[in-house]
Amino acid sequence: MHHREAYSPEGSDAPTGGGAATLARAALIAGALLAVLLLAMLGGEAGAAQATVEAETMALSGSRVVVHSSSVASGGKDVAFYSNGSARASFDGAATSVTLRARGKACEGKPRLKVYVDGVLEGTMKITSTTFADYTIPLGGLSGGAHALRVSYWNDHRSPACNRDAYLDYYALEVPDAPLAGGGDPVLVGAGKIGACDSPGDEATAALLDSIPGTVFTAGDNAYPSGTAAAFRDCYGPTWGRHKARTMPSPGKHDYDTSDAAGYFGYFGAAAGDPAKGYYSYNLGEWHVIALNSMCEEVGGCGATSPMVEWLKRDLAANPRTCTVAYFNHSLFSSGLHGNQAKVRPIWEALYAANADVVVNGRDHDYERFAPQSPSGAYDPQRGIRQFVVGTGGAHHAAWGTTKPNSQVRNNDTYGVLKLTLRPASYEWEFVPVAGKTFTDSGSTGCH
Repeated sequence: MHHREAYSPEGSDAPTGGGAATLARAALIAGALLAVLLLAMLGGEAGAAQATVEAETMALSGSRVVVHSSSVASGGKDVAFYSNGSARASFDGAATSVTLRARGKACEGKPRLKVYVDGVLEGTMKITSTTFADYTIPLGGLSGGAHALRVSYWNDHRSPACNRDAYLDYYALEVPDAPLAGGGDPVLVGAGKIGACDSPGDEATAALLDSIPGTVFTAGDNAYPSGTAAAFRDCYGPTWGRHKARTMPSPGKHDYDTSDAAGYFGYFGAAAGDPAKGYYSYNLGEWHVIALNSMCEEVGGCGATSPMVEWLKRDLAANPRTCTVAYFNHSLFSSGLHGNQAKVRPIWEALYAANADVVVNGRDHDYERFAPQSPSGAYDPQRGIRQFVVGTGGAHHAAWGTTKPNSQVRNNDTYGVLKLTLRPASYEWEFVPVAGKTFTDSGSTGCH
């Protein structure tokens, strides 16, 4: 349920503090929001793009406005307003609404959060729920370009019996997309196994991206051999790096060969998500798109109750889109050198339970397409997930292992990218080979 209580403008609540590092991080998150919106525009998507930003990334003002650990918040943290103060961020684009996911404690009245854009009070939200709920207000008359968002709490109350507090999980902005001339459905295009200075493959696949509009994904192992800052600068940067502004990456095993994947997170910045997580989601048209971190052992574990899989379940449950695609490095099923990676089965189980449609991986050095199947590997044309292995971005090829059941198409001598055209209730896939190669694969399927 969405709630709005109209409120007339009143006095300002000037900041009482806020560190430069926090402000810088908030600016990076705002940059990621701009990238999401630009991606939708480049992909020719009509409608609106929505970007969700965790509250703990905002710049905080107030002596008792703090980041608070919470088992029920989407990212395991929220911002707690124990007294008067603000949380600030910036965003780009002519947003038409803002949604706060918040909860409150009543104490002789309900807590209220005020929303300001560019210093103008847009509305006040009475937080009526003690569990996290969505509170949305429309925004009118905003132009394109940069804007300042401030969420303020200015009505705390304490008595011997109770406190009146508010908690903010995240905010989401709805921004209309500007489609390309001629319109069209959004495109998701990319691969894994990419930047390698000792291979011409990444240069050839980057040339393909030059002529394919849309959102670029990476399925991990972005910079060889070990994901250092130098490898990203010298190998990934000159090739796929020219499409960095429209890239939504995911990390892989080789990226974590550098401690904490510091080269990966340093290169992609806020677009890669929280470095302690490396997973996030966004929307393209009628599709929900999820970038996961299959190096899950580095971010709290891989099991069904791990932080990432619990987040994934909540994210899927909150998703109203018709179709879902997820991409990450390790493959549950693969006929390639590394074979099946059982550690990602809990990811598959969560996706399968939510009727997800497509999984794309990039751990093995080849292209492989599977028939729709269940997490146990059973052929399932009704509810099964179709998996693509696309480790063809530029690093060296490798020999096949044992051919797995339900494998339909395989190739291990062609660099290329997977292009997914995301229709409102279906998708088309096309493996686009580099110049001089003839192998390709294409088809279409309806969403569940």
